[in-house]
Amino acid sequence: MEGLLFKGITDENIQDMKDSGCLYAKKYLKEELIFCSGEKTEVLGYVLEGAVNIENITFWGNRTLLSVIEKGQVFGENYALSREPFMVDAVSAKDSEILFLNVDMVLNGSFVWQKQMVQNLMLISARKSLRLSSKIFFTSSHRIRDRVSEYLSWCAKKAGSREFDIPMNRQELADFLNVERTALSKELSKMEAEGLIEVYRNHFKLLGF
Repeated sequence: MEGLLFKGITDENIQDMKDSGCLYAKKYLKEELIFCSGEKTEVLGYVLEGAVNIENITFWGNRTLLSVIEKGQVFGENYALSREPFMVDAVSAKDSEILFLNVDMVLNGSFVWQKQMVQNLMLISARKSLRLSSKIFFTSSHRIRDRVSEYLSWCAKKAGSREFDIPMNRQELADFLNVERTALSKELSKMEAEGLIEVYRNHFKLLGF
């Protein structure tokens, strides 16, 4: 399987997890709720197919997209580890299949794969914390141009290239950067006109800043 969660884990280990009930899969339709705010869980989710949006909904119904979890990535691990209630919603971004891992069984069991899986969980949690903290740079400025520039620069560094795809559509990107979609589209058009970027849907090419 793809992703850091199963690093060093053999097919025999995975079968043992399934046989013990520690690992199981479930399919979700687009926009179906996977985890909801206020819920407690002892399982984390791993995206086998599709994608998952991590969202925050205010009391008045305002939606903010916090992150997009793609195939091979994990979500809900910190809530499963801490057993604290979810402060966000996890929603299927498209028809998806999610693999659930019982973190409580991993921590308290006596499996041959336990040590490796605990190490993987710790590394995933640490990397996730770093990614979440990086969002501060994307949203700290009041100027939309600065937010867009910071995010696109980060994407380019991550991809190791000036040309890359982002895992969000225009509305999702606006939600992620906490700006209005029309204002975001206007700013992207300005940046294209100024020769700073080329954009085609979710594909970007940075020409210079």
